[in-house]
Amino acid sequence: MQNELKQKRVLVVDDDRDFVKTLEVYLKYAGYEVSCAFGGLERSKSFASPIRQPSILDVMMPDIDGRRVVRYIREKMGDSTPVIIRRP
Repeated sequence: MQNELKQKRVLVVDDDRDFVKTLEVYLKYAGYEVSCAFGGLERSKSFASPIRQPSILDVMMPDIDGRRVVRYIREKMGDSTPVIIRRP
């Protein structure tokens, strides 16, 4: 019963605001709680949160390359945090 009350969470990081907002709509419809960041720098600033959540991120962002964000996630959150990398 506790698992039923726990909402699924996902983070979307991309510099394409239209893509992020569209994906947010679909994920919320599917029952996810969605956090959004519009670039790697914005996301790296919010890593103070200890909450592990799956992430969908763009590999080619102008401020921080998506691969660097993945390395940072792995260092700070551990290898068990799932990451999906999107290429335009």
